[in-house]
Amino acid sequence: MTITWLSVAYTIAIAVGVVLLEGWLTFASRVTRGGPGFPLHLDDAAWWIEWVVTGTVALAIFLILSAHEHKPIGGGQIVAVIIAMFAGYALLPLMANIRCLDDDGKVKSIGWLITLNIAAILILTAAVTAGAKVYE
Repeated sequence: MTITWLSVAYTIAIAVGVVLLEGWLTFASRVTRGGPGFPLHLDDAAWWIEWVVTGTVALAIFLILSAHEHKPIGGGQIVAVIIAMFAGYALLPLMANIRCLDDDGKVKSIGWLITLNIAAILILTAAVTAGAKVYE
């Protein structure tokens, strides 16, 4: 297994772990003793934000390490990073605002929420792949 695939697998595992821990903390902080109802809401499944930020942090770590070790970064990697970061920080928030959320900021479309989450995982994967390619 190459370092790229290993890095992507670790990063996705960390991202899923962050989502699970965040879900647990949200659940535990909202649950009421003897109260009715399930304390989690559809809005709590908006994981795309965490995944875009996780991709950014992973990419920053890879770039800092590669600069420290004087490893070259290819033009294709730079283009992939620019596209991934533009999509994550410009297009996904716009898509969430227009397609996924209602006027009160609540999720109105589970399909668009799933689409946002899938797009964010792809951005996370692209960012990590671009960073890990330096070490192959």
